[in-house]
Amino acid sequence: MVNKLIAPYVLEDEYRCHCCNQLPPQFSLLSPGFENLFREWARLRYAWGQPITISSGYRCPEHNKAIGGSYLSVHLFGLALDCKLKTAQECQNLYRIVNEKAAYLRVGLYKNIPTLLHLDVGYYIYPKASVSWIRGQRWVQ
Repeated sequence: MVNKLIAPYVLEDEYRCHCCNQLPPQFSLLSPGFENLFREWARLRYAWGQPITISSGYRCPEHNKAIGGSYLSVHLFGLALDCKLKTAQECQNLYRIVNEKAAYLRVGLYKNIPTLLHLDVGYYIYPKASVSWIRGQRWVQ
């Protein structure tokens, strides 16, 4: 299988579930959630000016559970991207760019993995399974 782009700066192999190699059910680039996620990712990646590794996109329920993901993870819907940066400083710099260019995206940082930045558009999911699924939500875990 050829690793193709499914959106600007997003390789299909990066985005597919790493355990079952599937895309999210009902995946469509025309869906507002997917369209918004990938459009904003392209804007951020362009502003960053160099490659950023996507370490996780869609996760099936089994994979999400196996890696200790939240039972309400937005990754289960395919509306999240985890970005793996080279250093904690790069992660903070990308976080700053997100705040400047796409303040309405949900963003998460991890204390125990300072080079990982989580981005999502969980506010497109209805009904809301969590009160935290709002535009512009920021969290540190």
